[in-house]
Amino acid sequence: MSEHFVYPEWIHLAHTFENGQCFRWRKIDEDHYVGVVHGQVLEVKSVPEGTQLQPMNEQTFQTTYKRYFGFGENLRQRQRALAGKDDHLRVAFEYCEGLTILRQDPWETLVTFILSQNNHMPRIRSLVE
Repeated sequence: MSEHFVYPEWIHLAHTFENGQCFRWRKIDEDHYVGVVHGQVLEVKSVPEGTQLQPMNEQTFQTTYKRYFGFGENLRQRQRALAGKDDHLRVAFEYCEGLTILRQDPWETLVTFILSQNNHMPRIRSLVE
């Protein structure tokens, strides 16, 4: 069995992987996805302790994936502060609770943006594969 690493911060995987910002993640089951990050296949699951990444060890997490997922950036704290100042933002943050903005490879982001012109999400996914 391969190593895994659990980061004690929860993200809503469907809100993060199915919102149109990325196209290389596939839903395996509820709260369980497989995707490609920096050329490596990665499994991500929501578990009671936080977010589980596999295969993974703490060193790889710290050097590669912590930034990709934005872990440790106090996003929820910033959202609460902004939500207190604007009702529209409050409603938006409540709707998409747990959404994380991924720090993707710039080249992949550019290519998927170009492919997105006059296309829909399922077609973009098939083009990226």
